[in-house]
Amino acid sequence: MRWATASNPVASNVGPRNWETFHIAQLLPWVDANFRTYAEYDGRAVSGFSMGGFGALKYAAKYYGHFASVSSHSGPASLRRDAGLVTHWANLSSAAVELGGGTVYGAPLWDEVRVSADNPVQRVGSYRNKRVFLVAGTSPDPVNWFDTVNETQVLAGQREFRGTLGAAGIPHEWHEVPGGHFVRPELFRRDLDGIVARLRKA
Repeated sequence: MRWATASNPVASNVGPRNWETFHIAQLLPWVDANFRTYAEYDGRAVSGFSMGGFGALKYAAKYYGHFASVSSHSGPASLRRDAGLVTHWANLSSAAVELGGGTVYGAPLWDEVRVSADNPVQRVGSYRNKRVFLVAGTSPDPVNWFDTVNETQVLAGQREFRGTLGAAGIPHEWHEVPGGHFVRPELFRRDLDGIVARLRKA
């Protein structure tokens, strides 16, 4: 999942790209209408890797009643730290790849209300009574700038987020493990077991 695929952008030069609306208002109802699901809080989980991990954290907070479990594997959890480096990256990468120069959060000035609404560390109360599972790497590849920049920000942002969760007394499971910005199958399996245990039984 790229930034633009978890958001309704502030501006798009390639036509409507309202992925957040699509996921929440169209995809979820379609899944519930076509599969044997429990269309309720205790019947749903959201999980993702990298920007998908951010999207999972964002959706779990903004749409509190939709998801009982949220998992972020190497996903950023803080949009404003380090002078908003993650938010700048969201704008630049979406402008270059998906939006034809448009941006997710606005440039040169951000839509501050939107940034605050999407920022996990500013929505910490919305994770109460949810299962929260976080994974970050502690040793990105020093030769690979993409790996280093990504996972360094992920690790710092997840630590900030965990601090806000802890201060609010919100339980969460977290793993800091060797390596950089990649999916760890053993932790994905552990996460999946936790999701199944949290959700309503069939």
